[in-house]
Amino acid sequence: MSISYHELAASSNQNSKVVQDQNRKYYLVLCVLGFGVFFHATIRAGIFESVAIDGDHGIYPGGSFVFKEIVRDYVASGGVMRMIENDLIKAFESLTDDGNENTTAPIVKEGDADEYLYSIFVDNLDKDSRVVPDADKRFFAGIVTDKAGKEMKDILLNYANNVRKKKVDDLNRMDELEELPYHVGKLPSVRAAVATFPHTGGFISALLNQYKVFPALVGYVKKNHSKTSNIVIVSSCNAAKKLCHHYVPMTKTNDFLLGRPESAVYAKSLTDTPLIDMKPFMKGLKRVLGVSKKKKSKDTAQEDNEEL
Repeated sequence: MSISYHELAASSNQNSKVVQDQNRKYYLVLCVLGFGVFFHATIRAGIFESVAIDGDHGIYPGGSFVFKEIVRDYVASGGVMRMIENDLIKAFESLTDDGNENTTAPIVKEGDADEYLYSIFVDNLDKDSRVVPDADKRFFAGIVTDKAGKEMKDILLNYANNVRKKKVDDLNRMDELEELPYHVGKLPSVRAAVATFPHTGGFISALLNQYKVFPALVGYVKKNHSKTSNIVIVSSCNAAKKLCHHYVPMTKTNDFLLGRPESAVYAKSLTDTPLIDMKPFMKGLKRVLGVSKKKKSKDTAQEDNEEL
């Protein structure tokens, strides 16, 4: 018994419509399920929650700040915070491996460092109609400690320096964010407007912070403190409590810039920086047009006159 190629092709053509209909149904089911999962995630992240701002009665505690300076879209802050938390976990692991003792509560798993992790979002006020593009916005991410937490600061800095030295010695390429050094600054304790908002730790939470929570805080400050020259938002999120606290300092705002320029000055520096360096192009153009040759011939003529 044998089956020819034409018989197989005919059989395949008869079943193709059935297979296509089944595939359409599968795709439709997957799309519905995907949308359902996404919609559920947005609800959990607080898309329908209002942003409740507790006036100016809150207090931002301040402290010593060990941080990385990031120039990226604010949405990237969640990943940066996880990287810093991972650095802390590895730092405490290295202490244990070396047999060293410490008096600070150990950071051994995800979530242990939540009370210390803070992000400071710098570019939130569009002053003089200058806008900082999302991709060029600045934020600081790191740990805030008081005097009792000084040991944690030293543990993180020592670990980061050792890792950087080891990777340079081993010629291992570091990640772009890993290459950024840790800085140390001091944040003041100030009166602040405070908002709380749900937190799920995912990408959707980061989006809602940037496009729902932050605009509400900026709008509040503009309405109630019109003379504010710069708006800084300090955020701390706790995965176990599924909650974020967002602070807007009402005084000593420039101290939270940690020596960096205000948004208006920074935005102007972005527009003043040319996207393309035209000097090589102009130099080549002059050569093509013979401008440089004319200059050379003039110099040559001058030398000939001196010889005469």
